[in-house]
Amino acid sequence: KVSSSPHDIINQDKQTIVFLHGLLGNAKNLRTPAKKLTRQLPHLSALLLDVRGHGGSSGSQQHVQPHNFHSCVSDIFHTLTPLGLVGENSPTAICGHSLGGRIALQYT
Repeated sequence: KVSSSPHDIINQDKQTIVFLHGLLGNAKNLRTPAKKLTRQLPHLSALLLDVRGHGGSSGSQQHVQPHNFHSCVSDIFHTLTPLGLVGENSPTAICGHSLGGRIALQYT
């Protein structure tokens, strides 16, 4: 399962942008751009996710198989669903750096 950063605040009154980090990173790497974006555009909220096997994800301490794009996309879907961020409430954008960008493309 993908984990959410403890700094994430999902506000149902705001549009959400999901941030995905690069190969050797974690969600904390994207806090600064997420904060700047949400300060400049207060109608947005940011959700920073750790990709499987990174940061605070459940796979960071053990190997969660398989490690492929399909599994990463599935993790994101299974994280967004209980948050109500699907269908008409889907994120406005999914922004990824490097590996996160590739996963974002696969998600959309």
